Parts: sequence; C-alpha cells; structure tokens
Amino acid sequence: MRPVFAAFTALVTAFYALSPGAANAQSWCGATTLNATEQTICSSPFLGELDTLLTDAYSASDIANKRATQRTWLQARNACGRDTICISDAYLSRIAVLRAAVAVPVVLLRPWCDAASLNPTEQTICAIPQLANLDAAMAALYGSVQAQSPDQIAWLRQRRDTCLTDPTCIEREYAARISVFGARLREAGQ
Repeated sequence: MRPVFAAFTALVTAFYALSPGAANAQSWCGATTLNATEQTICSSPFLGELDTLLTDAYSASDIANKRATQRTWLQARNACGRDTICISDAYLSRIAVLRAAVAVPVVLLRPWCDAASLNPTEQTICAIPQLANLDAAMAALYGSVQAQSPDQIAWLRQRRDTCLTDPTCIEREYAARISVFGARLREAGQ
C-alpha cells in the first residue's frame, strides 16, 4: 500500500471514529434532570471532549476560590441554553483560565498552538484533540497534493476560519477538504 494512500485510509477511519456515534458521554449525562445546556453537551462529542478537558484542567489547577468560581462559571455556561458556539466559548475561556493556574506546562496539540495570535478557530483546534488530529492528517495530505492545491490559504480563511469556535463546523470543513485532497490523490493515481 502506498504511504499516501495508507495515510488517507487512516484519516478516513479516524474521521468516522469521531462521528457522534463514537462519542463517550460524560458520567453525569445519565442524570434525569439535565438543563438544556447539559443536554446539548451530552449530545455533542466535541462539547463532551471540552467538558473532559475542563475537568482535567480543573483538577490540575490551583486557583483561589476554585469551587466558587466554578459555580459562577457553570451559571454563565448554563445561560447559553442550546447555543453550541456560546457553550464552546464558555469552555474555551474557562479552560484557559484554569490552565493558566497550572504549574505544569501544557502539551501542544499542534506545533503552531503556541503562536502569539491564534484566531478563534485555531484556538478551538488547539483545545480539542480530535480537531488537532484532523488538522495534522490534513497537513500530511496537503504535503502530498501541495502542487495541485494553490487554494489552501483561501480555504483556511474563507471556509475553516469562518467556523469561529464551532467544533462541528470545523470538523465538517476539515472532512470536506480532506475529501477534496483524497480525490486529487486518486486522480493522480497515488
């Protein structure tokens, strides 16, 4: 099997593993009295992943009044209702606050995640391992079709970055772009 085709096959397998059916629900999702925000989190693999990241950051952080600030944050998060972008933004902001209070360095999901000025989409990619994995896989495919793909910057700005902090939109844009690259590789006989 050619290396590029093997990478493409692995990428497609990973993409389907990230589908909503593959989501691991949070332990608290089984409660009978979930508000609209909690129901939305429990039905979204990306929001579930953000909740897991927040739990890890909360456990590792050492901030004053941690429980009180968490209760205040939960009230603000729950005010989002079913607005997934609002919920994502709330998680990303809280994770950043909690991670800033951790003495241990944070592992970068992508080499560029430590850049001084990341746009909201890039911040979301750097916070969610599945999106970082899609970005890494697409970068590998892009290297294989680079000469045939002068429109990459346009795709980044006009498609991916318009998703802002919506993980589902980002995933959808990566899937579409990876499909384009796969078609180009097939046409080239790779």
